[in-house]
Amino acid sequence: MKIVNFQGGLGNQMFIYVFSQYLSHLYPQSVYGSYWSHSLCFHSDFQLDKIFDLQLPPHTFLTDTLSKLAYLCERFYIVSKEETSKSVFYNGYWLDKKYWQGVDLPKMFNFRDPALSTESSAILSMIESSNAVAVHIRRGDYQSKEHIDKFGIFCPLDYYRIAIERIFKKEANPCFFIFSDDIAWVKANLCIPNAVYVDCHHGNDSWKDMFLMSKCRHNIIANSTFSFWAAMLNTNPNKVVVYPQRWYYWSTPDIFPETWLPITEKELKRASDTE
Repeated sequence: MKIVNFQGGLGNQMFIYVFSQYLSHLYPQSVYGSYWSHSLCFHSDFQLDKIFDLQLPPHTFLTDTLSKLAYLCERFYIVSKEETSKSVFYNGYWLDKKYWQGVDLPKMFNFRDPALSTESSAILSMIESSNAVAVHIRRGDYQSKEHIDKFGIFCPLDYYRIAIERIFKKEANPCFFIFSDDIAWVKANLCIPNAVYVDCHHGNDSWKDMFLMSKCRHNIIANSTFSFWAAMLNTNPNKVVVYPQRWYYWSTPDIFPETWLPITEKELKRASDTE
């Protein structure tokens, strides 16, 4: 028996789902899901099966009970950072591209009908008729002292300035679609040419931002699993994706395709020193 604990926001849930499918190939009929974690509600409800056309690992009263015991009592954990034949309860985020080698991710995460509003439908039409670049600027919980102390800040204003310059060097007539949980701050602090500000999805509808970002031709992502997955689900074969090379204080996870373009810490320091 293998029990995979689902936790965190939508992007983290997607990583965990990929891992659960990886396990299912190794251990058919043996993988179960645990969906009770309180952290599932930090950003939005657990929505994987409502947003995507997929089937979740099953769960039973027994597996739910075992997962709660394992979570609450560390001495019951039979956990490994790597998949092992002896591991039973998996309580991690599994940010590693080895778990999706050979997997068609846009097919795995096929969006259900997003039921867009009139406003978001109009934005989708603009995206489809332009050389659209999704720019994700995440603030919110990323600005808390607790988050900064634990994870750091690796997408300052200079990151976005450099990323936008890089897009201009590679693409003609880009149109930037700005997705953020603090649009007012973005407008006040970052001058973005040819910008369309998307501010029509909140709460349990926030996932529709991921849908719209995935429809853009190119992506500038934050150090956020939410915009990471938007770029991964972008099916444009010639997409340009810019990302922060440093993801956390500790080592950056091995999740980025080689074709994506990193903004390095040296570039950020040079930009900071010239101001």
